[in-house]
Amino acid sequence: MGRSRGGLTTKLHLLAEGRGLSLVKRLTPGQASDTRELVPLLDNVAVPRPGRAGPAAETARSSDG
Repeated sequence: MGRSRGGLTTKLHLLAEGRGLSLVKRLTPGQASDTRELVPLLDNVAVPRPGRAGPAAETARSSDG
């Protein structure tokens, strides 16, 4: 919770994909800078890539041979 002349405030920082679906949300005190929240938001985005399996599948493949 942040404090301003108007009282206690908060901000909701949000990253959305092209259709408007939210990818990452972050709630901060009202006095938090919007620009300082960009990097933490981007660090928490996980975008699935078509045709790629996760690390578990790669580990299973490498242990077969």
